[in-house]
Amino acid sequence: AVYVATPLYTLMIFFYIRYVNLNFIRMQLTKNRTRSQWNFSYGASLVTSFGFCSSFLLFVIGPSQSALWHSVPFLQLQVAMYLSCLALFYETDPKYHPRWSGLFC
Repeated sequence: AVYVATPLYTLMIFFYIRYVNLNFIRMQLTKNRTRSQWNFSYGASLVTSFGFCSSFLLFVIGPSQSALWHSVPFLQLQVAMYLSCLALFYETDPKYHPRWSGLFC
């Protein structure tokens, strides 16, 4: 399974880093954003990019070697992706937020 999953995971990391690159361009082109929104989105994108790159340790440390250190890269990736979603929510104009949408963040 590792021989099939590793190339697919590498491809997924490549496309996510490309997404972050395009997100940076979108952030620079978008008007009416405060500096704090830009900083939070920028930081969340960087954390998520590094999270994806370091989550590759899933294939280096096997579950038979250490279940904890095999799971840590996945857990930190989930936290980084949550920050990315939270940044997109924070950066969106509040007039587009449906009522009670903040409960899902």
